[in-house]
Amino acid sequence: MKLLALFLQLAVCEPFLATGYSNDPISINVAAWRDGLTATYTPARRGVCAADWNVLPVGTFVYVPDYGFCRVEDRGAAIIGRHVDLFFPTRREALNWGAREVWACYVTPR
Repeated sequence: MKLLALFLQLAVCEPFLATGYSNDPISINVAAWRDGLTATYTPARRGVCAADWNVLPVGTFVYVPDYGFCRVEDRGAAIIGRHVDLFFPTRREALNWGAREVWACYVTPR
């Protein structure tokens, strides 16, 4: 809890659309992109998120209520503007998350 309090002191908090994705054929419709790697060639895993890199650059740490922390390591053609796409290990978890308007807090790398 102390880490979250410190993070929030340094962070910018703004409204975002938060959606969920997983590494399955329906969520990722291009077979070549279902290799388990992000756009930055790191393994797709919980704690990774996709964003518009013009809004949240690669390496940005984001806190999303009810999800926790993620780091921007991925992007997607449909992820535009104030939209963060959260990685989930299964399609079911991503669908259960759905699409939510959240107050996300972030710290960009320097």
